[in-house]
Amino acid sequence: MNLNKLSGMSGQLRARLEAWSIPEPNTGCWLWMGSDSGGGPYGSYGRISVDGVMVGAHRAMFVCVHGAVPNGLDVSHTCNTPACINPDHLFAGTKRSPQGEAAAFLKAALTWTGEGCLVFGVVNPQVHD
Repeated sequence: MNLNKLSGMSGQLRARLEAWSIPEPNTGCWLWMGSDSGGGPYGSYGRISVDGVMVGAHRAMFVCVHGAVPNGLDVSHTCNTPACINPDHLFAGTKRSPQGEAAAFLKAALTWTGEGCLVFGVVNPQVHD
């Protein structure tokens, strides 16, 4: 499905997106409470049905608020929270954009403890004399 077609008729979809999210007061994230992608240790991306097709909730919100996603770009999060659909936290960019590189670094620096916790670890453990 080409979500970019929705940019002119997004009121009803945005209302659905907002109804399925809750604000997180400490970060400003709007956390998606609906269906998700079942992701790994860094969290799951929200999913919503649009015309019978499941699409990313963050991408749907981006299109509703900011308009079409330019060709070749992805919708990413400045907050690095996959479940967030706050349009102020979303941007169109490549994985090589400064924000994308920062998110990749953060993910590499986090260690999944296996006990339901993420902790900062050493990205490149090396001993220097």
